[in-house]
Amino acid sequence: MGENARKALYMAVGVFFSLIIITMGITYYNKTRPVMDNSSSKIDTISSQLDSIDYKSYDGTTVSGSEVISCINTKASANITVKVKTNNNSNGKSYNSGSYNIKDIHDSNYIESTVNFDAEVKKTENGTVTGIEFEQV
Repeated sequence: MGENARKALYMAVGVFFSLIIITMGITYYNKTRPVMDNSSSKIDTISSQLDSIDYKSYDGTTVSGSEVISCINTKASANITVKVKTNNNSNGKSYNSGSYNIKDIHDSNYIESTVNFDAEVKKTENGTVTGIEFEQV
């Protein structure tokens, strides 16, 4: 067998094995894709449930002012609004970033750390948490 024929045979065998490997990869992908899609959906569901659990501790409870301040500093964000209604400001003040820094006790939005607040979690129709509202008792 000539040198050129041998090289052609090696090339043909290489192409053949490459096609077999590619076919096996495509078959494996097509068989596992539904499993991966289902897993991704379940992970999204679990993630949203964990987010809800994080806010559930506030829903329908009475918390101290220090917990309200902590909630503002840790939960307030562009997606979650924390609204606080004090006896001096019945309209309330909304916080969209974690930065409560009112030190003046005469400010109508001042939160006394020992005062109690009723908490309520605000959600959309599909259950996504959009905010937490605190009202001084």
